[in-house]
Amino acid sequence: MINIIFYATFYSLLILDIMILITISSKIKFWPPLKSKTKLILNWIPTYIFMGGIILIGYFDFNTFIFKSITFKIISLPLILIGLYIAIAGFISF
Repeated sequence: MINIIFYATFYSLLILDIMILITISSKIKFWPPLKSKTKLILNWIPTYIFMGGIILIGYFDFNTFIFKSITFKIISLPLILIGLYIAIAGFISF
């Protein structure tokens, strides 16, 4: 299960990177996607898959790191929540 999520996340990021390279190096522009419904779908589907995949990988991979002490969990939880807040705020404002 985790392998499927990993590969879906990886390939969605790869698709987004390829679209960025095409936008930079050619006359085909994927950004801004507001003018075309097709470009909007091509942008947001890999973005949703990537963001959802990162969350699922974090969930399934939780507590597998070499540090398993309670101190590590106490320190990491606020950092995770701050990072999640920044990511969601950036996603909403974008």
